[in-house]
Amino acid sequence: KFEEAFSAKIDQQKSWTEKDLEQHPCDLEFLEKTYLNEPLVFGAINKTVDFVVGPGFRVTSKDKRIETLLNVQIKNLNFDTLLKNICKDMLIYGNSYVEIDQTGNVITALRTLSPKHLFVKRNEYGEILGFKQKMGIISQSTDLSNEQIIHFVHNRIGDKAYGISSISPVLPFLQIKRNIENDTAEIMRKKAGALAVYKIGDDNNRAGVTELQNFRNLLEGQR
Repeated sequence: KFEEAFSAKIDQQKSWTEKDLEQHPCDLEFLEKTYLNEPLVFGAINKTVDFVVGPGFRVTSKDKRIETLLNVQIKNLNFDTLLKNICKDMLIYGNSYVEIDQTGNVITALRTLSPKHLFVKRNEYGEILGFKQKMGIISQSTDLSNEQIIHFVHNRIGDKAYGISSISPVLPFLQIKRNIENDTAEIMRKKAGALAVYKIGDDNNRAGVTELQNFRNLLEGQR
């Protein structure tokens, strides 16, 4: 009976449904648009990525055979570009996911997947069961195991499934900045532009009260 109960518990932990998917803590699409449309954010993240990755990654070893083997593999996997993509995703989204392609025990490819479409699957104990990739309008989904995905988490809080984007804390200040820019542009358009001279009617057809009131209403609407 004990073995049956234990076996049932293990099966229960392995099984999962949509309710086991951890929802993203914020709108990742909005974070991406902020990165692409805010020059200060774009420059800060790219500069940080360049600083972290530096000139690249290289292995040194007393055994030159091992050193050569690993450095050839790093070059074949385009590892320096992979590191930049991982670092950039972690700063923008708070997470980065790398898919592993293997032939036997040999890793043939490593590629990052968009964090916007990846969801973590956990059971009631917080253990990660795997990942689900949901893409497209009809949300086509693909199940990915822990052996297929490496999950890099940036600035995790407690036992949260996801990390925190470096953009999230500055979003309120960016909104204030946008408001100031919009208000300044509006003030410049209304107050600093050339004065407009309007003429209504002529010597033979002078404007009446109705025409003047309509024109006044038109100007009021442009304020």
